[in-house]
Amino acid sequence: MSIKVMSLVWEGFPASGSEMLAMLALADWCNDEGGSLHPSMKAVAEKIRVSEKQARRIIHAFEETGYLKVVGNANGGAPGTTKQYQLNVVKLKALADEAAAQKTAPVDVTPPASVTPPMRVTPPFDVTPPTHGRGRLPPMGGEGSHGCPETPPTGGSQTTSEPPMNHQLTVRGTAAPAEPELPFAVAKAPAPQQAQAPPGETALQAACRATWAAYRQAYADRYGAAPVRNQKVSSQVKQFVQRIGYEESPLVAAWFVQHPGSYYVGRMHDLGCLLSDAEKLHTEWVTGRVMTAGKARQSDRTGTTMAALAEVLAERGESL
Repeated sequence: MSIKVMSLVWEGFPASGSEMLAMLALADWCNDEGGSLHPSMKAVAEKIRVSEKQARRIIHAFEETGYLKVVGNANGGAPGTTKQYQLNVVKLKALADEAAAQKTAPVDVTPPASVTPPMRVTPPFDVTPPTHGRGRLPPMGGEGSHGCPETPPTGGSQTTSEPPMNHQLTVRGTAAPAEPELPFAVAKAPAPQQAQAPPGETALQAACRATWAAYRQAYADRYGAAPVRNQKVSSQVKQFVQRIGYEESPLVAAWFVQHPGSYYVGRMHDLGCLLSDAEKLHTEWVTGRVMTAGKARQSDRTGTTMAALAEVLAERGESL
């Protein structure tokens, strides 16, 4: 398994559904360079739970779009003579880098030129400070009485502002009041640097990231909204990966969201259900046999009937 290639698939591959699962399966089989890849159509179909015809269609689409290239035994055929493929790791890395650049691109917070500055309201005449014979006060226009441009209010919907202080009216010997501080930080604080992950947890963290991405994509495809991610959910993802294993956790997580069980549907495929029934769901995923509540009751009745029949035959000295 190549965790490196699988991470590139999760971060940059644009498709979803069966195409995403097929690409993950190929990344699971190849090495870090995308080589040593020779799956049969039957193996692909079994891995992603589709028919061989659909698996062949998906693989051919990968070849046509440049994700996959046949490098040996182009005819394929008998077991042991399947086609040799090369996964285009360069293309996957370019897509992953492009997606990462879009996520980290700075947001332009410059207001558009069409925004009209807030209206200035001139205070009424009866609140204008007296001049005591020293002449009229400077007009309250684009500049304050001290010759500096007024700072427009930043509250958005607020349309009035307090009149600027007239420094010409400062009583001699009394210091003028200090300018009020802005109610917001002018410069954006730098984002805290992420702590370096311990070397021993690199594979686990990559598997957790891949598992969450698989579950999130499948959940969004089914419900039209992204699932909630918090500290509890992150802990559940880590526990699930540790219980199921690094390689198969992403595939089981994505498959789980399509489970028809009424309990899971009623809980909208909550991640807690995935963790609670991790081993059961893994077995269903491997065998392709989904155990719903109805099937469980039928199996229980069948088992009870067979046990009773065996008991009757034992009394007669016969066997099943």
